Amino acid sequence: MDYIDKILQRANVRQLRTFLLHGMEDLEPEERISAQKLEKEIEPIYTRLEKLCPERVSQDEALHDLHRALAAYEDTYLEVGIIAGARLARQLLG
Repeated sequence: MDYIDKILQRANVRQLRTFLLHGMEDLEPEERISAQKLEKEIEPIYTRLEKLCPERVSQDEALHDLHRALAAYEDTYLEVGIIAGARLARQLLG
């Protein structure tokens, strides 16, 4: 039973994602939850936009374009993730 518990402890989405993206070199799962990660990563973009576009209207337009582009990436990578997950499930179920 201890062997199964160890397998289940290692089987988590973040660890699998890290392995698929970076290989064996960086298998430490991230500790931050997604909302904190997004906040930390988006802040430099807002700071840079404020410097590049001092007018509020230009900032809003740039953010709108950025959000549309990011949504397209999100949709694409979600679809890729679902397909990869389905293939993994099919392999596991044999």
